[in-house]
Amino acid sequence: MARRTYPRFAAAVFLISLVAPFVSIASPQECNTASRAVDGPQQIKINIVSVEFPTNDTSSDEIRTQLRRDIKKWDFSVDVGAPDTDWVEELNNVVVRNVFANAGYFLAQTTTTPYLIRAEAQERFYAVRIDVESGVLYRLGELRFENVTVFPQGDLRKLVRLTTGDPFDVGKVRGTIESISRLYSTKGYIDMTIEPRMEIDDQKQQIDLTLRLSEEVQYRVGTVEISGLDNEAKNWLASQLAPGGIFDRSALDSFLDEAGRNVTFNRHTNERTVDIVLDSRKTGCVERPGGIWQTPNPRTETLESGDEEEG
Repeated sequence: MARRTYPRFAAAVFLISLVAPFVSIASPQECNTASRAVDGPQQIKINIVSVEFPTNDTSSDEIRTQLRRDIKKWDFSVDVGAPDTDWVEELNNVVVRNVFANAGYFLAQTTTTPYLIRAEAQERFYAVRIDVESGVLYRLGELRFENVTVFPQGDLRKLVRLTTGDPFDVGKVRGTIESISRLYSTKGYIDMTIEPRMEIDDQKQQIDLTLRLSEEVQYRVGTVEISGLDNEAKNWLASQLAPGGIFDRSALDSFLDEAGRNVTFNRHTNERTVDIVLDSRKTGCVERPGGIWQTPNPRTETLESGDEEEG
């Protein structure tokens, strides 16, 4: 029987590689301040006006439709004079490959070829042709968890977004990992990590998935500073983030839903506590040692970037 194992590193790299460029687009950007008056290089916007397939392409209509939809949503610019490979590689390796991976074609090989239609001063318009060797359609075999002690395994299985026999959808695997991480963060396990391990059975055309958890330590609330809120909202947040209580990261979600609100927190690994600063008076820029950062998506970016500091 032909079986191949994708260990932690290979599996994690594959899953992360499909999403990393999207994350980087939303990553914190430096704020515009008087001390940073130097403009960056001029950017050329890339527009994809047509997506074509070779006459012998065997992709389903559903996959073709999804490709056109995702490519239409894709937004990319390049420096003046930059080669086409700068954006074509990202389009192919992230957007195109992601569609096939989410349809169960885990090892699909894709090639995206650009054809320039029109060039303007600040924009270029292209058609692209997509060639693919889709390979085998893999389905989920067994799903296992390892090193689970904080929650019953049944609670984790409720968060799994695909079942045995479904196409092995990488996006749903990634969503499952994110949901489990959020669950652990409600109990203070903000350092919990998950290592996906995939065992491929070419004969059965299925993939057995093991999610190996490293639960790490539980954090409690240290100090809390809240500014810019009315008394009702301030009192509610204070009740959810009482010093000495278990740090429930989800308690911050409603606060961060409001534009312009910011949260930073400093982790103290020795004491296993988290100091929290919440301020609704700021405008998207958070001052930290080493610079000022702007967060286009405060809910995910400010909170994430704040846990880099340790004391």
